[in-house]
Amino acid sequence: MTAKAVTQKAIDLGLLIVTPEEADIVIASPGIPPKSFPSVTCEIISEIEFAYRYLISEQRPPSIIGITGTNGKSTVTAMIAHILDCPMAGNIGIPLIQYVATPDTKTSRPEQIVVELSSYQLETCNTLRPHVAVVLGLTPDHIDRHPTMESYAAAKQRLIATQTPDDVVIYDATNTWSRHIAEQSRAQKQPISETSTLYHDIIALTQTQTCLGLIGKHNHLNALSAGLVARAYGVSDAHILEKLSSYQALPHRIEWVGTLNGCRVFNDSKATNPESTDVALAAFEAPMHVILGGKDKGLNLEEFARRVAEKAASITVFGEIADRLVSVLRTVKHPLPPLAQTVTLAEALTQALSVSKPDDVILFSPACSSFDQFQSFEHRGDVFRDMVQERMNDVS
Repeated sequence: MTAKAVTQKAIDLGLLIVTPEEADIVIASPGIPPKSFPSVTCEIISEIEFAYRYLISEQRPPSIIGITGTNGKSTVTAMIAHILDCPMAGNIGIPLIQYVATPDTKTSRPEQIVVELSSYQLETCNTLRPHVAVVLGLTPDHIDRHPTMESYAAAKQRLIATQTPDDVVIYDATNTWSRHIAEQSRAQKQPISETSTLYHDIIALTQTQTCLGLIGKHNHLNALSAGLVARAYGVSDAHILEKLSSYQALPHRIEWVGTLNGCRVFNDSKATNPESTDVALAAFEAPMHVILGGKDKGLNLEEFARRVAEKAASITVFGEIADRLVSVLRTVKHPLPPLAQTVTLAEALTQALSVSKPDDVILFSPACSSFDQFQSFEHRGDVFRDMVQERMNDVS
């Protein structure tokens, strides 16, 4: 997607596309690690950096809002876009380059653009300066690319490297790495704090309305993060709350799918690491039948397994990681809740339903990447949603 978008925009801008050896500048795909970059003397930058340089050269450049962290980036990005009625781009799946004007551009230019930024994208950003930066919590992830937390945090820190006192950084004060990154910024600092009056207003909102996009404490904090961004642009708390009341959760993020056998079924396929699944586990009070599994990232699973065993009414594990995760689960708690191992996700759903009762929750929150049996977490979530819908149709 990135290469196609950059190539088309380069053509629209009248730029000449040549080999890396002939180029004045090379645009790197975020999937290519720096150690694999071609040996050239010219600058190698990301699509984000390339687009940003064009955007700030426009007569009325948009204000850039940059979002990074380990978990919650896409949700906070979508919430901000919903509150501010502005476009979103970046790691959420929309290339920033598409908002660069060309000679035949006739559409009005956005006042703000909110950009989700991964560590892969930030590694090759040099001049990017968001007016408002959001640094969510950092936990170990992508250890194949960033073998230490220091190298991972260093990539994330590039988000705030060029900020000035005229800018704002909003950060998770409870996370050591997020706090450390914010301290390096020259921008005005705004912690994400549960003592905020806006946070308590968000809690009250969720208690008086059916806000399916705001299930769980983590989403209350995500909403607060988005609200603090809106406040930085002068938006009133009343308007923030009004917009949040109509926010719809992104697909695959504790997404309510339907009801089977009297159980509420949730698709949290985006949970590709244990920390994401921890968040989902904390979102419900009802007995939870948890489905885990996928590709083994090689992470230490002992503490995660203990937390799952404490929270779950039953556990079903499928996929490549199944043997190892089941082995770990059997060592962390006695007695364990009912534990089963299956090969496929369909079998896992059948197993979870077989031990559930009406009013329970079936939670598919795999804690692993999808690439053992699926093309992406989206593909995995779509398959899960479809199989739930098929079973609902069979019942009706």
